[in-house]
Amino acid sequence: MVQRQGHRAVAQLRTAWYEQRTWLYGLGSVMALLAVVLPTGLMHQYLTEARSLSSLHVLGVMAAACSFAALHGAGAVYFFMHWNRRARTLDLLHAWTRPASAVSDE
Repeated sequence: MVQRQGHRAVAQLRTAWYEQRTWLYGLGSVMALLAVVLPTGLMHQYLTEARSLSSLHVLGVMAAACSFAALHGAGAVYFFMHWNRRARTLDLLHAWTRPASAVSDE
């Protein structure tokens, strides 16, 4: 009975893990696009609307764009580490609920 409940829990965790991995890939792709598109668009708009550019203005806009990209990169690393921890936990639970005969066969 405990064995079945363990397998059911592992199956539920595996389903949640696959769903979370799909969301991670989607979110990572969107964050990468935002980190490139938004600063580039802001820089283009700033350069087309400004008549005179000083080096401080250009450096300020570039610093803001780099900060934005770094923030999104940190978010992606956080989500990856969280996902990796979940994957390791799932592997440990799967090994824990595996029948003894399957372990001895390997």
